[in-house]
Amino acid sequence: MTAGAAWSSISRKVKAAVNIIPDVSQAALPLDASLAFDHMDRAALVVDPAGNVLVANRAARRVLSLEPDALPLPIERLFKGPRDQLLGDIVAAASGSRLTLLAAGAARRTPFGFRVSPIREDALVKGFVLIQTPEPAPWKTIADMSDQLREANARAAHERRAKLELKRHNRALENFSHAAAHDLKAPLRNISSVLDLLAEDYGKRLDDEALDYLSKASEGARRLQSLIAALLEHARSGDVAPKLGAECLDTAVAAVRADLDLLLEETGGTIIVGETLGEVEADRTMLGQLLQNLIGNAIKYRHPDRPPEIRIDRTHQTLIIRDNGRGFEPERADSLFEPFARLTVSSGIEGSGIGLATCRRICDRHGWTIEAEGRPGEGAIFTVGNLRVPVVPSVATPGPMD
Repeated sequence: MTAGAAWSSISRKVKAAVNIIPDVSQAALPLDASLAFDHMDRAALVVDPAGNVLVANRAARRVLSLEPDALPLPIERLFKGPRDQLLGDIVAAASGSRLTLLAAGAARRTPFGFRVSPIREDALVKGFVLIQTPEPAPWKTIADMSDQLREANARAAHERRAKLELKRHNRALENFSHAAAHDLKAPLRNISSVLDLLAEDYGKRLDDEALDYLSKASEGARRLQSLIAALLEHARSGDVAPKLGAECLDTAVAAVRADLDLLLEETGGTIIVGETLGEVEADRTMLGQLLQNLIGNAIKYRHPDRPPEIRIDRTHQTLIIRDNGRGFEPERADSLFEPFARLTVSSGIEGSGIGLATCRRICDRHGWTIEAEGRPGEGAIFTVGNLRVPVVPSVATPGPMD
């Protein structure tokens, strides 16, 4: 088929296609629609449903190095890819998306962007019009990417500086609290000793009101000593790098149970362990401190009408400690881990408000998470998550035969 015969057979289709060509005013068209199509300033092609390029305007022939009598031509001769794939991309792009094709046969393949519009007759698709759309200049794309990368690097550098500054401030605050608490220990010990001597040597000479004042002063000094000890313990929990190893949770719980044996006996409390808790990668001292604080809190904040019951269970990566104590309001769950926060505000329950903050710090040092749930009068649940099973299990020491 000659180029003239090909054009004659599709002239009606081209006239229909001209009506959907963007950026061309019908009022400015010459009488011959084919002439308007051929003189467009952007490359335009007409492709039939079988994947043959039937018409290419002057701009398309120029950029694709086509002779006027070279058409019709299979589309795979002009663009890289098998015909079925190219035709499928054209059909898909006809719904409104943009199509990019790579020119075939050139040493350096040039990308062409097209907007695709279907040619319809009686609701049937008779072909497609491909009109070139401007490609962004490569140097503009590179410049945009460079600007985005520069902004991302600047943001990352700012975040790094902010984290380092925050870490420096936190470190300075920890050092100050450690030094202040340490320096307060000696004078406070002297004050307590003087108060004890005063009560012992002069107690009989004092009236009841003076003895009451002396008792309150001694009690205040004792509470302050306890708070300073808790502050030092809290500071140390963030100062020493954890020495990780395979630690048996059952053994750690048994050690805490032994330490709290007298308190459990006094309160009628029980510790119930579900199935074998297994091992975890942890620092032995910090793990013991974590369990001591959580179990000790469960006993300390026990319900006044029932003995404390603490249940400990383990999933693969989670340790769950439940109690039947006083509980707390659900909205306070996050604030409990802040320093000086208390589970309940009660003058009858002693405590520094540092224990749960230390628990969170220990968890942070291990890469664990810790969460709290509770309801007033119903008890509390503490969940330690993201536990890691040690790669090398510990070697159990054989015990005596039963």
